[in-house]
Formats: sequence, C-alpha cells, structure tokens
Amino acid sequence: MVQPGAQHTEGGEFCWFTGNSASTAAPLGDNDVDGGTTTLQSPTIDLSALDNPVISYWRWYVNNPPSGANPNADWWQVYASSNGGSTWVPVEDTKTSERNWRRKAFRVRDVLGDVSSIRLKFNASDSLRPGTNLDGGSLVEAALDDIELWDEVSGSAVEEVAAVSAAAIWPTPANGHINVEVNNGGAKPVEVEILDITGRRVLQPVSMVAGQSVQRMDVSRLAEGQYILRLLWAGGSHDSRFSIVR
Repeated sequence: MVQPGAQHTEGGEFCWFTGNSASTAAPLGDNDVDGGTTTLQSPTIDLSALDNPVISYWRWYVNNPPSGANPNADWWQVYASSNGGSTWVPVEDTKTSERNWRRKAFRVRDVLGDVSSIRLKFNASDSLRPGTNLDGGSLVEAALDDIELWDEVSGSAVEEVAAVSAAAIWPTPANGHINVEVNNGGAKPVEVEILDITGRRVLQPVSMVAGQSVQRMDVSRLAEGQYILRLLWAGGSHDSRFSIVR
C-alpha cells in the first residue's frame, strides 16, 4: 500500500527509493520520509549531440495511504537545470498520490529552451506545520526508475513512444468482466495485463488479436479493490486505473 515490491524494469534489479521497512510485519510508517525532503540529483547529462531531446522516467509516489495522517498534503517535485544546478526550473509539482508506477516525459526545449546539457533533481517531501495534527507530518514514500533520454530522429519518433493507450475501460466499477478499448494507431502487437496497487501481476498478459480494438477480460476471480491495467508493446507501456466492486 506504500511502496512497490519491485522496481519497474522488466527483469531488472535496481531502482532508487526513499526507504523500505525492516520486514513485511513492520508498520506502514517504519521507514518513510520524515520532517524534511529526500532528494536525488543526477549528474550533468550532455545533450549537445541531440536535435530535440526528450527525457522520460517512471515514478511511484504515495502521500495518502490508509491510516496515514494529513493525506494529500505533501509534494513530489522534479526540477531541471541547464547550468549544473545553480538554478532550477520546475518540471513536475504534484500532491497527487498514485500507488502504481507512472511514466512521465517532457521535451527539454519546453522547459529550458535550447540547451546543451541538463541536470535533474527529484524531491519527495514531508512538510512540518507546527500546531496541526502530528505537526503536519504525513506518510510519504517515493521510488524512481528507468530514466531515459530520447531524441527526435524523425517527425513522428517522439509521438510513437506513447502511441498506444486505453481509450476506455467499461464497466467501471467492474464485477465479472471488463472491456478495454485500445488506441493503437500504429497497429502494434499489444498485450494487456492487470496488476494490483502494489504492482504485483494478478492477471497474466493477454495478446490482442491483430486489428482488434476491444479486448474483453474476465476479472471474476479478482478481489474487490483498485487495479492497474497495463498495455505492453515493443518499446513502451501505458497504465490505466480501474476498480472492482462485489
């Protein structure tokens, strides 16, 4: 409910994270961010050989788990710098908690203009507000994985990274089955899988038939709760949320 059980990369081993508890029996707040900010900074990344660089990353951020104090009160922030960290420009600034891996991407030119290098900074914060409940402290955890640098090598290269998405999921809340309508402009081979909110796969991938736009999936064996529907194709993935009510 707070941290994922695994990093994001398929078959991978490592990611950055704010802290794991000593055991699965520990309470939710055993090793979260407390009374300040956990910061991860990248080295300077050379962009001089790229025409139109784009950076993407996968992040996990929670500030409102069940039983956590002061929910939705603290920030996940991402900044970029073109001068080695002397000044920073915001890229992402949100209080929205998502208990799943979420992919974010931005074009460097849109944030910093035409620059030859970039440095990134990622912040997960637990603010202090004396006099409020627990002095404003919240249960905050974050993780980061798969930071990638892209370049636009043709007119459609950047757009193709996210060319597949779920146009609709119905019915929702679901009970016995769901229908997934897929936007697949490039007619890529697509698989559909379902994960629980911890990132654990609970329904094995199902391959969509070529040219098919709607996939019907049996979810009758899944417990009531929130789930992540993930579309997978060569070179990318897309996540959507849905719920099951019994």
